[in-house]
Amino acid sequence: MALISYLRVIMPLAILDSGLFKCNNRLVTKLLVPWQGQSKKEATWEEYYEFVARFASFQLEDKLPSYKGRMLGS
Repeated sequence: MALISYLRVIMPLAILDSGLFKCNNRLVTKLLVPWQGQSKKEATWEEYYEFVARFASFQLEDKLPSYKGRMLGS
């Protein structure tokens, strides 16, 4: 008997914010992402390079806010 599982890919809608976070003694760029089918309150912080690897076709150029010189999560 075969077990079939179904995985649904939830797509990002936008980039609400971005920031630098201190993680394991290094600075990491993170993006605040709201997801398809979820409210903006459920948006999650995603590491920039992981996000780009997973969603390479997502247009970031016009959606990235400026850092405004702040560091988050320190």
